[in-house]
Amino acid sequence: MLQSWRLTILFSVVGITAGGDCLAADPTSDRPPRFALLVGVGKYQNLGASEQLDGSRNDVEAMRELLLSARFGFQPDDIVTLVDESATGAAIRKGLSDLSQRIRELPPNSRPAQILVHYSGHGSQVADQPEGDPLCDESDGLDETIVPYDADKQGGLQDLRDDELFAFAEEVCTGGRNRLWMVLDCCHSGTGARGATKVRKLDRGLAASIPTLGGRKINERRLAAGAVVLSACRAQEVEPEYQQGKERFGLLTRFVLQVLNESPTLSTLSYELLRDEIVARYRVDPSVAQPPLPQLEGSGSLLRDTVLGCGVDADRKPYWEVMASGADRSVAILKAGAFHGITVGSQFELYDQPAKVVVKPAGTEQENGSTAWLAVKAVEGATATVDVFRWENGRRAEALLPAGFKGGFAVERHHEHGAFGLRLRVTRAKSANEDGPALGPGSPDLPPSILETLTTANRPDESPWLQWTTDDEACDYLLRIDGNVAALFPATGRPKLAVDASSPSERSEVPASLRGGWGPFLLEAPEAAGPALQQALRQICRARNLIRLAGAQRTTGPAGPITIELVAVDVDDSGAIVKTRPWPLEEGGLVVRKGGRYAYRIANPQASQKPWFITVLAVDADQGIDQVLPYQEAAGGEVSGEQRLDPGQSRITDAFECDGGFGDRVTIVLATREPNSYYMLSQPNLPKTRGEDNLESKGAVLDTLLLEQTYFKTRGDKRMRPRRLYDESWTASTVSFRASP
Repeated sequence: MLQSWRLTILFSVVGITAGGDCLAADPTSDRPPRFALLVGVGKYQNLGASEQLDGSRNDVEAMRELLLSARFGFQPDDIVTLVDESATGAAIRKGLSDLSQRIRELPPNSRPAQILVHYSGHGSQVADQPEGDPLCDESDGLDETIVPYDADKQGGLQDLRDDELFAFAEEVCTGGRNRLWMVLDCCHSGTGARGATKVRKLDRGLAASIPTLGGRKINERRLAAGAVVLSACRAQEVEPEYQQGKERFGLLTRFVLQVLNESPTLSTLSYELLRDEIVARYRVDPSVAQPPLPQLEGSGSLLRDTVLGCGVDADRKPYWEVMASGADRSVAILKAGAFHGITVGSQFELYDQPAKVVVKPAGTEQENGSTAWLAVKAVEGATATVDVFRWENGRRAEALLPAGFKGGFAVERHHEHGAFGLRLRVTRAKSANEDGPALGPGSPDLPPSILETLTTANRPDESPWLQWTTDDEACDYLLRIDGNVAALFPATGRPKLAVDASSPSERSEVPASLRGGWGPFLLEAPEAAGPALQQALRQICRARNLIRLAGAQRTTGPAGPITIELVAVDVDDSGAIVKTRPWPLEEGGLVVRKGGRYAYRIANPQASQKPWFITVLAVDADQGIDQVLPYQEAAGGEVSGEQRLDPGQSRITDAFECDGGFGDRVTIVLATREPNSYYMLSQPNLPKTRGEDNLESKGAVLDTLLLEQTYFKTRGDKRMRPRRLYDESWTASTVSFRASP
């Protein structure tokens, strides 16, 4: 029944840049306790034929398969499923009660539990409790409910109210210790005409029967600390079922599963990013028109926790889709390109089905149950052309794709960094303003943990990307050591720092010579410092290469394919932009001070060309990368609505307010001829060591690194010219400004 779903959702995966560090691993014994209650109701004994649903059972089965996979590590006994006849009101309540009991019985010294409650079916409303009742908490007089198998069309006595779900969350999250994720794939309210698909709302017609409620006294309730709720839509929207081939699924569940299966680095996928990625995919999926906006509830910090507490053992290498290139079976097209980190010379192994992919191959120069091997020979913005080959006695030999090849999935086995590397110098600080000589692998003053970290940074499945420079060789970055602490700095000079709000005691924890760098890395704890330092170096390299590619590809001037401009904006009380004007140019460039409101204007000035599809990424001084457009909150509209830029058209992004963080920021618009998705390029900021007030620089400042690296300015003013990567399938443009307190 689920074969087409498994092939297209449970096993299809796409990747991020060629820097996803971890392969999937078996669940480990130190994982936290995990429990799940999965409820799916599509058949209702007391409702009419038109009110039955088609996809709820599929939702439960697919979600259960996902949880039992090695990446999530649930065991069969951890999961309770209630479907159709077994999902009565009493049975669902008992399932919640039993789950609470299992959590109470955990040993006192056990790790905090990760709990998932997933409901797929109708949502509805019933009258809220009267004023004066402790549970009177709805200003509109209506409690939202989930609808069990034995619910009546009217009355709703069997329904589970949101009050009961709140109480369950409070019970299992007592003290904020455990983590609950509740997914509600249903409608609770909303209006709208039914189209060709079914919507998950049981309409009891209660709104008209509720009197005017002005002045109604309610007891406002907050979701328990430790709980996150992801629901399918806003109150004014309906949530449709999604058709996949001949089968149906809940729209929200379908895309939750797709994102969780396709994300190679679950250890960095937060609840917030999950919701944002779902909305972004709604927009570009041709089967989803006028989609609802999923709602996410929980404390701000909790929303940035990783989904179900997944760690690095749930990460895996990225997989990419492959398609035929016309009639020539000696080449193929990889559906990923330069901005995804694909490079010429890298090698991939091709499989006809994702389920056959060998995660840990026996060797790189042999077949691992695959269809063929692929070598990248040309890279464009969103795609790459690959040659087909096979291994013969350790040598590459020409080969052909199978006759009738329609498509497949490829995993990278060897990554060729080429010029996209990083040169690092290691020194010990003599004082706050002076460094000692460069330290090499044999230097007696080099900490063993640094030696181990840097000599293992280049993995066997990639070409060397990290070059350890010694003596007076040019470098890009500096690893400065002071005592048992280290921090990273750009080689262009010491940074100038803004006023630091931390206390003097906090500042004193980091040596003065390291304040303002990225870190700190505590060398007395090598098991943590080593991986953190390697990850930071890869993250720096990633941001630098993104800017390099954009800088090499961009076409400037009013006749260029795409332009981006920083504009000052006035906004109304709702935050909507009501007026724009060019941002004034100051000596040294554009400066946005704390509290300044700005936006970006992106334009397609060409009058007689095809449309471009744009993504706008903002890179800040600490190597963080955020997607500015399309902005995930703005769901709905036509397919690729926010991305499409027709000839002569321009678009203004949402307004932003400068938070006063110091540093130059580079914003990049990437434009392709087809709809694109570069959301996976986002990454958090690097941690920064505590700084001191107004520390003057010698040479360039930290935040100018991003612009300078576009042209590869290095210590000693040695330069490398960027390679021209222009092709007509994509283009890029950039704008930069300094954010100032």
